[in-house]
Amino acid sequence: MSALTPPIHALPPPVAPTAAGRNYLLGLGVLTLAGLLGWWLWMRPSTPPSPTTVAKTAVAKVGPLESYIRLNGQTSARSFYSITAPIMRGSESGGSSMVIQKMAKAGSLVKAGDRLIEIDGQTMADHVDDVKDQLRQGENDVAKRKAEQAVELGQLEQTLRIAKSQLEKAKLDYQPAPVRTDIERELLKLAVDEAEARYNQQVKDLAQQKTSHAAEIKILESTVARHKIHLGRHEIDLSRFTVRASKPGLVVSQTIFRGGDLAQIDEGDQVYPGMPVLKVVDPASMQVEATVNQAQSSELRIGQRVRIGFDAFSGLVLTGHVYSIGALATSPGRSQYFIRMVPVRIQIDKLDPRIIPDLSAYADVITAQQESTVQVPLGALNEEDGKSYVFVKSANGFEKRAVTTGMQSNTQIAIKDGLRAGEEVRVN
Repeated sequence: MSALTPPIHALPPPVAPTAAGRNYLLGLGVLTLAGLLGWWLWMRPSTPPSPTTVAKTAVAKVGPLESYIRLNGQTSARSFYSITAPIMRGSESGGSSMVIQKMAKAGSLVKAGDRLIEIDGQTMADHVDDVKDQLRQGENDVAKRKAEQAVELGQLEQTLRIAKSQLEKAKLDYQPAPVRTDIERELLKLAVDEAEARYNQQVKDLAQQKTSHAAEIKILESTVARHKIHLGRHEIDLSRFTVRASKPGLVVSQTIFRGGDLAQIDEGDQVYPGMPVLKVVDPASMQVEATVNQAQSSELRIGQRVRIGFDAFSGLVLTGHVYSIGALATSPGRSQYFIRMVPVRIQIDKLDPRIIPDLSAYADVITAQQESTVQVPLGALNEEDGKSYVFVKSANGFEKRAVTTGMQSNTQIAIKDGLRAGEEVRVN
């Protein structure tokens, strides 16, 4: 059995690392740690340095100070007149539309007598020609019927003259009646009565015929008069198709819906009788229509100076004054029932040619003013226990100092006592 069992070989003993191998492993570990440290430093989010808090300051200065209320509104003209599409007097015209053929350009200046609008009147002119023909036909009918009546009356008068002569002959025949028999006298008397009755009937017929003829002529003349009135109305309508300026001014076109969009009325548009087409405004009467909250309305007075600016012209600032203040407050909208605004009108003192109606504008109504006073921003003022104070910058930081204040504007406040011009204060 021992001869068949293979011999068992022992494992070789471990070999101790040499000095070079240890140095290689140590270097490899150092490099790995250095790489991990670099990766960690590169991936670590950088933390910003903590900001240094710097107090915001302002320097007390001396200058004019104004207190004002800002109003928003739009420009309009106090003196103007409107031009509407003419209302037709002809009955068949009704509310039919009219086409503007020519029109003064919006924004242009016109003089008295210049054409403002001209409406296409060809259809009306053709109808006027038809009415003139009807009038001439009616006048011819009157003349013709008068001639026919003259012939008819002549025939009736001739018949009347014959009847009269027959009556006179019958009377003459009846005169020698005493020498005739009773039968002959009776026959002659009957002939006289018959002739007289015929004559009287002819007289009545002539009177009735004259009355009938007069009524006929009256009817025809009434038709002629109706045609004349009809023609006169259309001639007036036709003359109104051209509207001229009664006074000089600036043309402002009204708006109309064209293709679903709101646009200014121009040549080729259809208008209806009584529809506003344009306005001619007096440029010298431009004003700003604005509103003020009723809580601030008590600070406004007629004649107060106003500084006016326009959204369309950022660098344009004009002066004006309060012209009128509404007596009743109105609601600015259906959903704002608890807000009431008072209308205010501001007259522009000196007009600029760029100012036209319907420009959005703002107006600063100056309610108080001081020519020269020490002032600081409102943010520099602090209040405590009903007293006002500011923090004044000194060599050791900021010192708290009590001050006496005066009037204030929207951004500045006047300092009556406690602060000198040039001192620096902290702004909250």
